[in-house]
Amino acid sequence: LQDEEWTTLRDAVQAIYAKQAINQTLQSLTLLVERLHHKRQSPEVYKRLKTLMRDHLIGEQPRLRQAVAVDSHDVANLFRLTWEDHIQAMMMIQSIFVTLDRLYAQKTRGIDLLWLVGIQLFKEHILQEDKNLDRVTRAILDEIQKERTGQLANAQLRPLCQMLIATKLYRVLETGLLSATQSFYRHDGIERIARDPLDQYIVHVTSRLREEEERARFMLAVATRRPLLALIEQTLLLEPLDLVLGEGFFTLLEADDYKHLNMLFVLIERVERQTQFQSALSKYVELKGAEIVGNPDNDKEMVDNLLAFFDKMHRILAQACGNDADTDQAIEMSFERFINKRQNKPAEMVAKFMDAKLRAGYKDSTEEEFEASMNKVLHIFRFINGKDVFEAFYKSHLARRLLHDKSASTDLERAMLSKLKQECGASFTANLEGMFKDVTISQQLDAEFQNFRRDTVSDSPLELHVQVLTQSYWPAYAKLPLNLPQKMIQAQELFQQFYCQKHSSRQLSWQTSQGDCLVKAGFKKGNKELQLSLSQALMLLCFNDAAELSVKEIADLTNLEGKELHRTVLSMTLGKVRVLEKNTKTKEVAPEDRISINEKFSNQRKRIKINQIQLKETAEEQEATSKKVFKDRIYTIDAAIVRIMKTRKTLRHQLLMSGVLEQLKFPVKPVDIKKRIESLIDRDYLERSADDAGVYNYLA
Repeated sequence: LQDEEWTTLRDAVQAIYAKQAINQTLQSLTLLVERLHHKRQSPEVYKRLKTLMRDHLIGEQPRLRQAVAVDSHDVANLFRLTWEDHIQAMMMIQSIFVTLDRLYAQKTRGIDLLWLVGIQLFKEHILQEDKNLDRVTRAILDEIQKERTGQLANAQLRPLCQMLIATKLYRVLETGLLSATQSFYRHDGIERIARDPLDQYIVHVTSRLREEEERARFMLAVATRRPLLALIEQTLLLEPLDLVLGEGFFTLLEADDYKHLNMLFVLIERVERQTQFQSALSKYVELKGAEIVGNPDNDKEMVDNLLAFFDKMHRILAQACGNDADTDQAIEMSFERFINKRQNKPAEMVAKFMDAKLRAGYKDSTEEEFEASMNKVLHIFRFINGKDVFEAFYKSHLARRLLHDKSASTDLERAMLSKLKQECGASFTANLEGMFKDVTISQQLDAEFQNFRRDTVSDSPLELHVQVLTQSYWPAYAKLPLNLPQKMIQAQELFQQFYCQKHSSRQLSWQTSQGDCLVKAGFKKGNKELQLSLSQALMLLCFNDAAELSVKEIADLTNLEGKELHRTVLSMTLGKVRVLEKNTKTKEVAPEDRISINEKFSNQRKRIKINQIQLKETAEEQEATSKKVFKDRIYTIDAAIVRIMKTRKTLRHQLLMSGVLEQLKFPVKPVDIKKRIESLIDRDYLERSADDAGVYNYLA
């Protein structure tokens, strides 16, 4: 290697380091390196160049020491500029010595490319000297800390991180960064969650994660991003998760704060804690639901409140949770749990709600609103375990609507029946469909009877319309042994004669408690037509022959007694329409109280309906319905036990209990099943095994 040749190359490299103009062209320098390679001088050139690069970096050390001593706060910029200068120089050196790289370094084992040599030399003689690595690392961490605390920070950190990555010293920075991050955010999380409302805390966590993710993407190694964000998630979300999903979470739910609930749900999904979120949500649903269902004072508004709460939770599901299927299931299961904590009453109130809707029809809502309302209440109905209770009350209300023409529309009734059939099966609606069938047949039968009556009796002052009901389909009604007028008895006998001609093997039983009458009455201010119950009509007819009667005299004439007499007297004397007067204005009814015609009675309408007082009757009917449901459940439990034992012949007690519980569709306590087993043993359907008292045998 000629001295002048190496001098030319050396001068070019030194000019690059000094940021001065090179005397030779790049092409001439490249050709010189190529000629030296062909002279087999590449090893010597490579060696001398490496020494030259090393000497330059060693020469930089005093300058760096002095700069650090003068301004220790500007370490980041100092080393950034040093690194950028070195990289710029290495790129130019590499372009000159490209032949050395391509024809010598790449083809010789153990020889690194010049770029890698430059990186390694920078690592050894700059970063690993005089604790410079610690200074650089600390400078980067200090600038990141400034950004996190809202201070103005150095925006040129990316080259420093790239420097550490290139020199394979990045692990030192990563370890320090993760440690500093954990410490900072643990303190930040504790302070924030104690000070801020949850909505502000959620915004803060979301903002922090976004900032850190952007910083990691811009300046840090790809491998650092996940552990860094995991630390922040751990300290800001996972560690205080019980607090996050506590009282503040309930406040957001109560306020329908969809925006912050959605932000929280996104964070929860990020840390894969959906189960804990759903558990907290279920707790809220059950607490609020228990307030709705468990307060007897609010029973009248129970279903309206349930529907409003159901709508609220599904708006939260849609707008905050993106209709997540698991969250939806958690809400549904929570509704089912709290609704069934209070047995029977929710089923009763759902039946009453449907009754009110089917009476009103489209009067208070459009067709779309009515349909939506009924679909929602059917969804509530699905949660109820005791559907037999619902069936009993629904049947009772349906009977009133059908018998007293209270239904807004037969089409709506049949549409609801179809929905119930779809929900619960044909066996559930069999009796209800039978009721509709009875009404349809009764209409045809009544038309035939009217023709029969006109042909048989020429001048009957009383027009009788009869509905014939199949006893097994309809609710059981209490019989009132009333003293009917002779003409009414004759009309009944005439219908019985007509009916027996068509169905000689059937027996009729008159249900006077469900009878209605249209009575023509003459008052001083005009004649009226009064729509009355049969009890009210019989009381009013007593005053055809007397201007004033005592309650006892009315009871003797009509055979009304007890509560029926009491509420009939009050409905005629203290109701909205008062055609009779009582000498005492109290709600108490005594035998000696005097009843008389209200001479001052007036009303603009020609036909007037006088409502019977229903409160006490409703309470009695509720009790009677509940008793009937309980009796039906006893029969169902007995049937399930016998069915299982008839199949298995011999079975242990626990297996029989579990089998019965699987078959029953309503809630039942194990002690009730035990009582029914004992009853079946007493009635010789089952016996205990002589060898093992815990085993039952079926007796054919």
